[in-house]
Amino acid sequence: MEKDTSIELRSEALRNVIGQVPPLLVRVGTMVIVFITLALALAVCFVPYPITIKSDGMVVETKGSGWVAVRSSVPYKFLYVFDTTRVANVTYEGEPDVISNAKVVDVDTKIVRKGNDNYFTVTLLSSTASNVLPVVKGESVKVETIVSEKTIWQVLWNY
Repeated sequence: MEKDTSIELRSEALRNVIGQVPPLLVRVGTMVIVFITLALALAVCFVPYPITIKSDGMVVETKGSGWVAVRSSVPYKFLYVFDTTRVANVTYEGEPDVISNAKVVDVDTKIVRKGNDNYFTVTLLSSTASNVLPVVKGESVKVETIVSEKTIWQVLWNY
């Protein structure tokens, strides 16, 4: 005599509920996952990932027609970045909302020691709106040199 070893622990109604996949939930869930994946892919392809170097500087000369010469000390480990012409954003002391564009015009590779760190000097030519922003010699500035404005995709795959 054989014993029946199969034991049914669930009723037929419960097996029907478990056995059926709710089609609306599956379709909506799939669409949400596809939408999120496409949004992330678009963000990776089009969102810029700026790489910048922040440093402190000082106004060394005010030139006519709204041009200002700024000298900044940059950590020496970033010297390799300045092998090509770079642009920067300059923020003047007391005016955190006013950002002016600047262009690196000279790189002095002579080592300048400050504490235990090594720096080199960069001279920038910055444009200012003299009627909006009065700039004086010796005024301190914050310089943000733009190294790269590639997208996340380009950074990840070295384009």
